[in-house]
Amino acid sequence: MKEDFKILKDWKLHFTILVCCMISDKIGTIIIPITPVIKVSLLPLLYAMVFVTILYLLKPITWIKEEQSEAGGIMLTMTCILLGAKLGCNVGSSLETVLTASLPLLVQNIGDAFTCVIALPIALMIGMKREAIGICYANSREPGIALIEQRYGKGAEFRGVVAMYVIGTALGTIAVGLMASIFAGSGLFHVYSVAMACGVGSAAMSTAGIGTLVELYPHMAESITAFASTSNLISSAIGVYLAVFIGLPLSEFLYKKCYPLFNKNEINLSNSQKEDK
Repeated sequence: MKEDFKILKDWKLHFTILVCCMISDKIGTIIIPITPVIKVSLLPLLYAMVFVTILYLLKPITWIKEEQSEAGGIMLTMTCILLGAKLGCNVGSSLETVLTASLPLLVQNIGDAFTCVIALPIALMIGMKREAIGICYANSREPGIALIEQRYGKGAEFRGVVAMYVIGTALGTIAVGLMASIFAGSGLFHVYSVAMACGVGSAAMSTAGIGTLVELYPHMAESITAFASTSNLISSAIGVYLAVFIGLPLSEFLYKKCYPLFNKNEINLSNSQKEDK
C-alpha cells in the first residue's frame, strides 16, 4: 500500500498526464460525418489514451515504465469516482423528466447480463479459451476487472477482461457514438431511448454517445445528458450484481457446454494421450 502512495507522488507521471490531457483538450471533439445523419465522434479521451500508450511503448527511452502504468490504473479508479459525481449532478436539472422513465431505465440494464449468450460462442469459435469468460461476461469496465481478479486471480480470465477493457476504451467510444447516430437518425427510436442505451456503465462510451446525440439534437442537450448519465450510473451500480449472479455463472455454463463443440479435435487428442499413458 505504501508503494502505491509513493508512486502517486511521481511528479513526472502527473506532468506527463497533464500535458497529454491539455493537448487532447486543445484538439477537442472531432465529428466525422459519414452521411447527413450518421456521424462519428472522436473524443479527447481517445487522443489522451493514444498519446500515453505511445509513451509507454517507448518506455526504453521515456520515464513511463511498468510502475507508472500500474499507478495509472489506481488513478483511473479515483478519477472515475469524480466523473460519476459530475454525471450525477447533471441529472438534477432534469430529475422530473428522468423519473417518468424510471422503469425502462432499470429494466434496460438487464440485457447487459446476457451479452455472453451471443459473444461467448463466437469467441470460442475463433479459438479463444478461458479468456473468453473475462471478455464476454459483461462490458469489462473497472468494476469488472476487480471482480474477475477477485474471482479468478490473474489468469486467463483476467487477461481477457483487461484486453477487453483496453479495446473497449479505444474502439468502444467510436462504436457507441456511431450506433447512437444510426439509431437516433433512423426514426425508429425516440432520442431518449437512444440516450438511455448509451449508458452502458462506461463513462467514456456514454460520453461518446452523448456527444453524438447532442450534436444531432442540440435543443435537447440537457435531457439527453440527464437520461444517458442516469442510465450510466444505474448500469455501474447494478452491473456488478448482474455479473455476479447472472453474467459469470451463465458464462461458465456456456463455456462448459460450448467448448467441447468447437474444440473436438483438441479434446480427442487429449483423450488419446491419456489412453497411451
